[in-house]
Amino acid sequence: MAAALLPQLIWTFFSIVLYVIGAVCLAFIPKRFRTKKNISKQIVLVTGAGHGIGRALAHKFAQQGCIVVLWDINETWLEDARESLVLCRATVHAYVCDVSDKDDVYRCAALVQAEVGEVNILVNNAGIVRAKYLLELPDEDILKVFRTNAFAHFWTLKAFLPYMMEVNHGHIVTVASVVGKGAGGQASEYISSKFAAVGLHESMEMELRALRRTGIHMTLVCPGLVRTGLFEGAEYRFPKLISTLDSEQLAHDIVEAVLMNEHTVYKPFIANVAVRLKNILPHKAFDTLTDFSGAATMLNNFRGHPLETTPTFVKSPPANATPTAKAS
Repeated sequence: MAAALLPQLIWTFFSIVLYVIGAVCLAFIPKRFRTKKNISKQIVLVTGAGHGIGRALAHKFAQQGCIVVLWDINETWLEDARESLVLCRATVHAYVCDVSDKDDVYRCAALVQAEVGEVNILVNNAGIVRAKYLLELPDEDILKVFRTNAFAHFWTLKAFLPYMMEVNHGHIVTVASVVGKGAGGQASEYISSKFAAVGLHESMEMELRALRRTGIHMTLVCPGLVRTGLFEGAEYRFPKLISTLDSEQLAHDIVEAVLMNEHTVYKPFIANVAVRLKNILPHKAFDTLTDFSGAATMLNNFRGHPLETTPTFVKSPPANATPTAKAS
């Protein structure tokens, strides 16, 4: 038995060494010199596309020549995002969808497949937050956050992954958070839902590898706080260091990662440092560091903004829509 395992052990060891060397070398090659794949004419679906990161992503993918499908629960934001893409002469389709509702996800997915085609790039971006201490959180708020931030990923994957597996081609982007890799305070429902999203993403990577669907790539996005209004009122002890991330730059970095099949996106740089420190520092040492940073109390004055409306289907595009735009 040991003799049979020896060749595999040797091969595994040398493979790890080669991958490490390759990763180190790649880190020194500027991204502008790296090979990028062509995603023109591919269908990209972005959840939570009415505002913030999702809206910025839709524009960045449209600039790559993609057919963009927008999902959002807020009809006003969705229509505004759709019109902005129409003005850019993008091919865009918009659907009001409550991703926290499994049946609504499957209904909208069927419409997309029938009216637009099979999705090639799925971006699970929609997210909400309540940011209260656990004992102040109504049970329904906890369920709503998990349904939106985590469970929705299950439903979209089950809807769109079968085609990707059939053709062994596609890309899945999970917009999680740095807190999905290392917890913070005062937002236990949000943080644990992002842990769940990260766990599902990493589990799916292993499943696809086991099923030999290596043509399906996955990118995990773990940003720090982004200026989208989602965490309005959050206060930082070191604002110049932490609060410099905007949705446009993050969207650019995410699309670049898709074009180069990058595994993980950490933004800003301090987010990557925080995750690494959590993994190597003793527990009390890391606690001391987070106390100094003010992470446990940064949401004391959290306000946020409303992210849900009663879902209503967008019936028709505005009068100024171009023939390449379509809403349903």
